[in-house]
Amino acid sequence: FIVYSHVSYLEAVRNDRFIDEVEKKLSLDIVRVEAPRETMRRILLDTGLPFRGYRWCTYFKIKPIRAFRRRNGIDFEISNERLFETSKRFKSLVTYARQKIFIRGGRFKPIYPLALLDVVKICRERNLVHPDYLEGFSRVSCALCPYRMLYEVKDGIKDVEDPGLIEKALKIGYEKFYQGKVSWEDYMEYELWRFHPDRAKLFIALREFLSEQIKIREFKRISEESVREKFRSIWIRNLPQNPRISLRNLYDMVREWSKIATYSVINPPWS
Repeated sequence: FIVYSHVSYLEAVRNDRFIDEVEKKLSLDIVRVEAPRETMRRILLDTGLPFRGYRWCTYFKIKPIRAFRRRNGIDFEISNERLFETSKRFKSLVTYARQKIFIRGGRFKPIYPLALLDVVKICRERNLVHPDYLEGFSRVSCALCPYRMLYEVKDGIKDVEDPGLIEKALKIGYEKFYQGKVSWEDYMEYELWRFHPDRAKLFIALREFLSEQIKIREFKRISEESVREKFRSIWIRNLPQNPRISLRNLYDMVREWSKIATYSVINPPWS
């Protein structure tokens, strides 16, 4: 089975359309699962949107997949995570590299040693680039992922299935957690629901400080379009011809990097 877990209400409609496209181009049958919609609706209207440090949505992304495994007696799973994706991924996958394996305890990680350029090349060769990347987004995720940047959220919120429900959830979240810490106008303009309420308050204080500094110092301004272009470039421009390395050399390097307590190479020399 190939399983796609849809997060009701929070996910962009075009994510579903992309799954349709993947099915057609690769001649696959993809099973769609999702958490009970009424449960998702109730939590949104009770607590508001997920924020950094409280991503309750992740639970409802994973739970339907686990339930599907149990129902179908599946004891072997393939998942695509990369060693160099984040420091958290490095820590969770470094054991595979140390032991020079791809399979461990019923889990197969086929792409864990790949660099970013490897993944981009594979997607581009098969003409399966998610439209979010072509829009200059940094990640493919729910439309309302709290780890998205401001312009990504502003764009994504236009593509949710029930805008009215999201509007209610935003108001409920503000009244429960943010009122008295930040203004409603700032909350909405800067999508402050993405942050813990105390961090949201700090965000506004920092922004006010920087606004004062701009008056007395000269800062280089970076436009939204230039940021989009930088993220988009890897998906549309010629890829660099970086050197190839063997798995043996990679394993040796990872073994050395993993000895450094809190450090991980997110962008290895060849990426």
